[in-house]
Parts: sequence; C-alpha cells; structure tokens
Amino acid sequence: MAKNPKKKKGALASAATKRLAQIGGPRMTPEQLAHAMLHAEEEGQAERVTFDNGEWGWRVTLPDGTVRMLKPTPEILAALEKFEREGHPAH
Repeated sequence: MAKNPKKKKGALASAATKRLAQIGGPRMTPEQLAHAMLHAEEEGQAERVTFDNGEWGWRVTLPDGTVRMLKPTPEILAALEKFEREGHPAH
C-alpha cells in the first residue's frame, strides 16, 4: 500500500523537525542576513541574478561547490534600502 503524500506529520515528527532546524545555531535576522549578503557580494562569494519572472536573488556557491539561490524577503529588501540610505552597520 502506498503512503499518502498529503498525510500530516505526527506531533513527534513535527517536534523533531523543529529541533533539527535549531541545530545550526540561532537564525539571522533579516537585517543581519542583508548585511552578510552585502559583504558576500563584495567578496565575490555571491552575485545578484535576475529570474525569468523579473525578480532577483543571490546565487551563492557553498564551500562544497553546491550552488544555492536566495530570494530576498520584503524584510531583507527593507534592510537593503535602509543600508543604502544610512550605510550598513558597523562591525
């Protein structure tokens, strides 16, 4: 019998998924992520690319050679606009 692909996770599986998401450490705020991506662009570790639908995102090559695409959220875009107006945070 095939598994139902739309079946919801049980409470234990949901808790495990949340726990695994936390293992990598605390998540960055949108402003921290925007700041990190600005520096990644400056260092050539990320580049802005335009998608077929006209939106843009960052293409990031990870140390293992894997390429990831990161589309900025509205909060990240707001942080980028703030950095353009006021400069980015001190280190």
